[in-house]
Amino acid sequence: MRGEPITVDAVRAVTEIVADAETGSVLVFCASGQRAAAWWAARMIEGDGVGLERALERARRAGVSHAPTIAALKARAGEVEARKEVDRLAEGLTGTLMQRLGSAIEGGGIEHAARVCARSASTITAELGARQGVVVRRTSLRWRNPENQPTADERPWLIAAEAALDAGRAIEPLYEVVREKDGSAVLRHLRPIVFPGGLCSQCHGSKGEIPAEVRTFLAERYPDDRAINFTPGELRGAIRVTVPLE
Repeated sequence: MRGEPITVDAVRAVTEIVADAETGSVLVFCASGQRAAAWWAARMIEGDGVGLERALERARRAGVSHAPTIAALKARAGEVEARKEVDRLAEGLTGTLMQRLGSAIEGGGIEHAARVCARSASTITAELGARQGVVVRRTSLRWRNPENQPTADERPWLIAAEAALDAGRAIEPLYEVVREKDGSAVLRHLRPIVFPGGLCSQCHGSKGEIPAEVRTFLAERYPDDRAINFTPGELRGAIRVTVPLE
């Protein structure tokens, strides 16, 4: 690590390099020790769950004193907390939607559940984000609700994720720091939804798996429905969560 004072982008880049290294020791070096010590403190926060203040104390004992270096460390800590937040929100949305769907099936069967999903799934998703002051949405290459069509930045990830599944590879969720048009930094998270089959096939499976009354409702409500003929293990879509970092 050499050159200008360390930035949060540099901390992130070194973390990725070390994570990709083969098993063994990795030497992280800089001339003054400032930047290497800052990365070490960031690694404590991210990998070991050490709090920011404790990590800063250790970094200062190791010689970190430059304000830009400390600022970069704090920014990385903010990213780590944002990751926890997007994970919590994505998992919470999945749990809430599945609970609502299960209750609807129990209360009125598959057709009733399809109607409940059509009425409330998008509202539940949007309200979750609004309560937390973030953006939460669902998206898919094969959408049912036109509101869930992928954006220009979601589509490439979905295509790559679909190809990975087709090749038998696991899909890693996306955590990406990007700059919005106004210059503000956000953490963008995409979490894959893999089609499980089972009950889900009665709304998203083949024609033979979807009951006639459900097919009739879906044709009326979503004339351009593309979210059918899924088989277990295929990519159904993704949950996207966008959290501000500044």
